[in-house]
Amino acid sequence: MQRVNAEYANRVTKVLGNAIGSLKNCSAGDGNQGPPPFDTSSLVNELESLRDEISDTLSLTLVDDESLRSDIRKFECERFTKNRELVKLRAKLRDMREEREERRVELESELSELKAAFEEKKAALALATEQERKRENKLSELEKQKEAFEKEWNALKEKRDRVCKEYEDQRHRYGDDESKLQANLSSIKMDIQKLSCDHDMTVSIKRIDIQSEQAQLEQQKRRRCELEEHFRRVDMNNVMKMREEEKLRRVCELEEQAMALLAEGAIGLQKLWRGMKERELVAKMKSKKKKKDKKGGKKKKS
Repeated sequence: MQRVNAEYANRVTKVLGNAIGSLKNCSAGDGNQGPPPFDTSSLVNELESLRDEISDTLSLTLVDDESLRSDIRKFECERFTKNRELVKLRAKLRDMREEREERRVELESELSELKAAFEEKKAALALATEQERKRENKLSELEKQKEAFEKEWNALKEKRDRVCKEYEDQRHRYGDDESKLQANLSSIKMDIQKLSCDHDMTVSIKRIDIQSEQAQLEQQKRRRCELEEHFRRVDMNNVMKMREEEKLRRVCELEEQAMALLAEGAIGLQKLWRGMKERELVAKMKSKKKKKDKKGGKKKKS
């Protein structure tokens, strides 16, 4: 384009120079032929000013063309860089989406497993609670039995005291019945000891059962702590998932900004292209005008 403009400027300058020289020769005239048919000095001045204006216009057009070319090259370099960055961002976004989808599938599977385990533990805990309630009912019954036994024991003790007192009162009068009363007293003592041993054995068995139940409750408590720790980790995973979604949103915003920059660059390129076309059209119109002026000058000369 620059070479074509230079050649065009040289040709136009040459043609205008030839026309100006011819007009100067005509204005000088020949001594034998007499004065010229009309005064061409004003026309020569007009052509010279037109030549100067055309030269200035072509030089400015060349300078503008150079600046436009440099701007286009610069925009092309920037567009190539932005396109490369956009490709990288799209690849990164695709990788992040794939990772997020895999992580979501894994979390959903883990969550379903945890829900199933939680339901099982909940059912087991309800069963253990029911058993504990039954054991408490049994303990309450045992307490009632113990109170009843104590009442019987007190009654028997009072009876023994009363019998002893009666024995002391009647010992002098009932000497023959002393052996019988002693036998009855010994039998009563044996029954009391037997009942006491049975009660102690029952209490020890119940104590062992209570200790075993307490051990089971401790084990269930430890298991519940493990479940709480596991759910805490699940909550942490949910927080990480939200952070990844926030990063993905930021990447989408960067992609939108890159698209906006590309759109602005395209608009600038269209403006540059329209400017070049308008300048070419103006140059063509000026060249046509010059040709018409040249033809009009030749007709006047003839």
